[in-house]
Amino acid sequence: MSDAPTRGEIALEYFESLPYEPYPVQERALLEWFSDKNQGVLVTAPTGTGKTLIAEGAIYEALRRGTKAYYTTPLIALTDQKFRELREAAVRWGFSAESIGLVLAGAPDAGQVRATGVAYRDEAQAGAVQAAVAPQESADFETQITVT
Repeated sequence: MSDAPTRGEIALEYFESLPYEPYPVQERALLEWFSDKNQGVLVTAPTGTGKTLIAEGAIYEALRRGTKAYYTTPLIALTDQKFRELREAAVRWGFSAESIGLVLAGAPDAGQVRATGVAYRDEAQAGAVQAAVAPQESADFETQITVT
């Protein structure tokens, strides 16, 4: 018998860690994410309506299982904000702040593009992020750690 927690147990832990009741759309998305039949969750909603809470559920699961997840953002300022917030969340959940990393990738004609290392469950998506980052020299990275 394995000591590894089930997805249901991880989901319960995550829901219990929330400081407030999730909105119905958040709850539905999280329940789908943690379900045994989960093949991914796509949530489209306006800015400021709580999508990060859903992504944090996936990040919490990755931390609990010791796996990697990626959380990407389209804006450098938003990346910096989410990076700080995710580090604070990791500490609140009992993990070290260093469990959350920041990956920087150079993009042609666009200067530096930042992606906070942390919510693709799909290996193909995670592979695409890794492929984009892999050619960069170590000196191009502020931190190479993603989720450990």
